[in-house]
This record gives sequence, structure tokens and C-alpha cells, in this order.
Amino acid sequence: MAVSLTRKRLYRAGSRPLELAVDDVKQLAEAVWYRGYRPTQAELERLRGVMPRMDFQRTLCVLELLSQYSVCRRDTARHLQQLTRYFHRELLGNDDTPTTRNKGHPLCF
Repeated sequence: MAVSLTRKRLYRAGSRPLELAVDDVKQLAEAVWYRGYRPTQAELERLRGVMPRMDFQRTLCVLELLSQYSVCRRDTARHLQQLTRYFHRELLGNDDTPTTRNKGHPLCF
């Protein structure tokens, strides 16, 4: 899978409500879990620059969710969690509350 196509799926996974982005999330999961795709900080910076804040936060939540599944390689999961933690701190401040466990967060699961 070409990186640009995967990057488009990453964008689409966050740019629409999750019930409308299921296919993009599934294809992104396949790329991350089975094809070794690991978004870089630079890629996420570019996405952050072109996406509305709430959509970008949704993208971060999708990446965090993908990192939680046991099928995700340990090093990939750690990489995704570090990226999402970095960008959540940038967007929301220095809160160390895990995003996927924060039931009050409107975008995380």
C-alpha cells in the first residue's frame, strides 16, 4: 500500500464521524497492524495543519485505539502511543490522563 494512500485513509478516518469512516479505519488498521505502516510526527504535523482541530483529535483517538489491540506489534503500539501523547499534549495541555480511558473526552472511545 502506498504511503500517500494510507495517509489519505488516516485523514479520512479522522475527518468524518466514525460510523461513516469504518472502512477507512479498517484499512488503516490493516496497514498499521499487518503492513508495518507507522505514521511519522511530520505526517501528523501536516495533517494537523490541514484538518480542523476536532477532526485531528479524532484521528489521534483512532491511532490510540489501534495501538491498544494485541495484534498491534509492541514497538508500533509504543510508537503510536508516543505520537498521540505528544499531540494530545500540544492540543490539550500537559494532562497525563490516558486518552482511551478518559470517558469524559468526547472523541475517544
